[in-house]
Amino acid sequence: MSATLQFLKAAIKAPLQISTLFQTATATVNRLLSPLRQDNHCSVLELGVGAGAVTKKAYKVMKNKEKYLGFEINTDLYNYVREEYKEFQFVCASAEVISDYTKNRKYDLIVSTLPWSLFDDFMRATILNEISKHLEKGGYFKTYMVCNALMTRSGRLFRRQLEERFEVSSKWVFFNMPPAKVFECRTRVVSVKNSAGV
Repeated sequence: MSATLQFLKAAIKAPLQISTLFQTATATVNRLLSPLRQDNHCSVLELGVGAGAVTKKAYKVMKNKEKYLGFEINTDLYNYVREEYKEFQFVCASAEVISDYTKNRKYDLIVSTLPWSLFDDFMRATILNEISKHLEKGGYFKTYMVCNALMTRSGRLFRRQLEERFEVSSKWVFFNMPPAKVFECRTRVVSVKNSAGV
């Protein structure tokens, strides 16, 4: 079964785990993986692997396959990508429990296609806190949200939650279906004042 059909099947079977019937478009994938394309030796943590739209590109680019770890909560999709990308390691679990599988490991690039608008406020905050803990200093956290989700209450709160934790820049990808805004997040730089208050 093709990745597209596998994804569609999973979306119909478990709609609360997958926010759209469409896989992430190539243009969005390229923007999400831009740090990896510049440095194919960087370590990658992927959250919400799905049927492998992002994974497929990462698999082609990464020189060291052992530097990749993917999380997918949907059992059917987990089994599919595990067979499709045999040199990558996958975990069938929620992104809320990253620490249970990675210990203190940090990653140069954390990329997520999770359906943020489907999560409650606590779950979204928990996952973002886990991401913050596992992002390497100088690393990138990249994710996106489609236009209709951005207009919801959860979409607006998600943007605020990002900005509380990271330095955030964003850019639209109109060739996604539906159009999506990609967020590039870096660790927030905390300025420390000296005793003179300068």
